[in-house]
Amino acid sequence: MKLLVLLLVSTCIIAVRCVITQTPSGDIEGFTLNGVDIYLGVRYGQFSERWTPAKLPLPWTGIQNATSFGPICHQFGPYTSPFKLEESEQCLSLNVWVPSERNASLLPVSLWLHGGGYTAGNSNDYDARNLSDVSQSIIVTINYRLGIFGFFPLPAVESRNFGWSDQQLALQWVQENIASFGGDKTNVMLFGQSAGGGSTIAHLLIESSWPLYSSAILQSGGPFVYDKCEEREAINLKLLEASFPECESNITCYRQLNASLFYETLTINWITLWPCVGQRSQLEDQPLTLIRKGIFNRNVPIIGGMNSNEGQTSVLTFNQFSMNINSSQYHPWATEYRIPDILIDLYDPTTTDKDYFTALTWLFGDYYIHCPTLFLFDYLSVWSSSMYAYLFVHATETWAFTPFHFNASHLTEIPYVFNNDFALTKFTLAEFNLSMKIIRYFNAFHLKQQPWSSYKINQTVIVFNISNDDSLQSQSTFGERLIKQCPIILKYFDSDNCHAYTTREECISLQHCHWIADRCDFYSTTLAPTTVSTSSSLFQIRNSFLFFVISCALFLINKRIVL
Repeated sequence: MKLLVLLLVSTCIIAVRCVITQTPSGDIEGFTLNGVDIYLGVRYGQFSERWTPAKLPLPWTGIQNATSFGPICHQFGPYTSPFKLEESEQCLSLNVWVPSERNASLLPVSLWLHGGGYTAGNSNDYDARNLSDVSQSIIVTINYRLGIFGFFPLPAVESRNFGWSDQQLALQWVQENIASFGGDKTNVMLFGQSAGGGSTIAHLLIESSWPLYSSAILQSGGPFVYDKCEEREAINLKLLEASFPECESNITCYRQLNASLFYETLTINWITLWPCVGQRSQLEDQPLTLIRKGIFNRNVPIIGGMNSNEGQTSVLTFNQFSMNINSSQYHPWATEYRIPDILIDLYDPTTTDKDYFTALTWLFGDYYIHCPTLFLFDYLSVWSSSMYAYLFVHATETWAFTPFHFNASHLTEIPYVFNNDFALTKFTLAEFNLSMKIIRYFNAFHLKQQPWSSYKINQTVIVFNISNDDSLQSQSTFGERLIKQCPIILKYFDSDNCHAYTTREECISLQHCHWIADRCDFYSTTLAPTTVSTSSSLFQIRNSFLFFVISCALFLINKRIVL
């Protein structure tokens, strides 16, 4: 799609016709292609200097040309694009896809957050023509700052997680401008995959984002575990001091350095360039902990899902597209990706089939996607009756990873959601029909209809797979393997949850936990409005009001006895 659009939009004359939209800030010129009005590279934010919050652009006179993609944000990490694209810090642009023929006066709006491990990726990779046309909705795809320029806390910089702030600014742009494109600003669905899914979870937790969207879809988005801001900022400062001694720890000097120097000079694990939580962050604690406590936007319906083996494409990509991993590489590889030793040992295949690549795919997939997703859905379903879960299981016949014979892995579902050729996907007729089915159900959800039965603990997981008819398949759980494996992982994602600990020693090390009846439990039910059992993955609802009433009754009874 990228080459196609670059060729078609190099001049508006080549397109079917030009189209100009008047927005509150100024006029924007796009073009029409295959029944969809397309506006590319529209500026939604600008900032004065590095590591400062962005603001909406000032109004302009004349016509802003929106017939070609804007520059992408600086890339750093394991992902590389086959195309050489212009990179820039001033990369805050978005793309808008609008059906030319509209069935409604105001169209629903979807805003897409791309993945890429918070260090790579861009909006240009997602051709939304078919999705916009089929769903009769406006699709917005955005760039946001990444890596060192988006998620790199420093002591002298007041704000944190500029990439998340950029995403929120794009949502604000939608609120102020989307009506000019025929969009309904009261019906904005936020959806994203991988880091984009993790970011969507973040906006479920960031209260200032709540008025800006009305529903959310989470695709393979964790939630992930993030470093504490105060710890990471100290490490980052030392890194800069060692790499650029000429700046003498001066933030102004660091801001004035050429952007390319950071990636050329710094030796840093890309996985540390993720958002942070805690001091001066938008999130005061880990996402899963906040959701367990009910501190999230409980007024929006949510669809969430994952693919059957998320780790395959990830491990292959991070291992330079090689499936060759031996016993001496297994442990260091997993350690580099910050997976706890106890889990590395648990998945170690030395005493079984010695297939270290496959072991790593399950270890990586379970730790980063499968298990945290299961925890997330269980937590959400206690607080909300509008949580809908899916499992994507179809292995695409022809796409970029076909030679490796993978199952449904990380990225697999994206072309089905967009009905495009993402990752060189070429649909069979059955796969095309599956894509149309997914779009239809996601669109019904967007239009405030119930897409399928809501998720409850170990109940109603919709399975997206090839079928001979239009019916939906379902199963009762995400699988017995995850029910067995995931409880061991819980404590790394929700460390305050007493039910995540299976030994007395671990349990009593937490002040708010005690060991009783051979399990770790909370001293006070008010600390755990919802908790998950590590033995069965089933929740216990803790009603603090009921606890209060019972306590008062016991007090009065005791007082009467004394009198």
